[in-house]
Amino acid sequence: MLGVKESCTGSLCSGGLEVLFVRKVVERAGRVRIQAVSTNGQGGGSFGERTGAVSSGRGARERRLQKVAEEKKRKQTEEAGKYPEWATILENATKDDAELRDIIGDSIGNPEEMRRRVEERVRRKGPDILQQKTGSALPMPVSFRDFDPMDNHIWMEFYAPPTDKDIDLIGSVFRSFFVLGRLGGFNSMNMQLTQLPLNAPFRYSTEKAKEALDAFFHNIGDVEFQDNWGRIWVDLGTSDPVSLDVLINALTNVSFDHVGIKQLVFGGKNLGDWDEDLTSDQPDFKSYKI
Repeated sequence: MLGVKESCTGSLCSGGLEVLFVRKVVERAGRVRIQAVSTNGQGGGSFGERTGAVSSGRGARERRLQKVAEEKKRKQTEEAGKYPEWATILENATKDDAELRDIIGDSIGNPEEMRRRVEERVRRKGPDILQQKTGSALPMPVSFRDFDPMDNHIWMEFYAPPTDKDIDLIGSVFRSFFVLGRLGGFNSMNMQLTQLPLNAPFRYSTEKAKEALDAFFHNIGDVEFQDNWGRIWVDLGTSDPVSLDVLINALTNVSFDHVGIKQLVFGGKNLGDWDEDLTSDQPDFKSYKI
């Protein structure tokens, strides 16, 4: 090990400058080692390779020294009873979260700087991160009342009369539902990927697809709304019940994230005092054309 002398007086040997002094010593030792190897022709490999090895070692030392300094600063703050618990949690979270690690950067050990960086990121990304949910946290009950898949209504009771935006969203869900069914998408006899064993590689057979019977959605009406109720007439044709599973899954998330649905009912007549005489020309009646 090469001996390197360096004078250290005054405040240089105390506080945060101690780390700077150690770094200077390490850097100088690295330069001396490179020069010695280059002059004597020892150590093997090219000069560039030896330089890279020393630089890599120096970088590792710097990281260790920085980590020691951060830990020392954190312990000093904790001993003073000023290091907040949230800062410790945030530091631990950076170990598994690369994005958070980039945000915090070298501010670990400095709670105020950590707070400032996180708040700045939230201010810049706020519109993309914080999106208010307008639905209901309550689960959406589902029931069936003598439901005939080829000639019946699907009813929705909302917590409040839906807005025009809500009507567009609900209507879009049913339009997509109909398009998929009309194209034969709800065919449980040809669900090859779903029926594969767990962890099996995906594969698809066109021969098996030909063997499956057709399953087509026949017809659908417009989505109609009166007060806080909505309904739609459907003829599922030869579509399989998987179509209803897909619809229920979609409406469940619509209810949770966008517009609360108090209950979803398949079948039944004149629920919620539905007035069959109301038409689109009257203010209490709204519809979405599929």
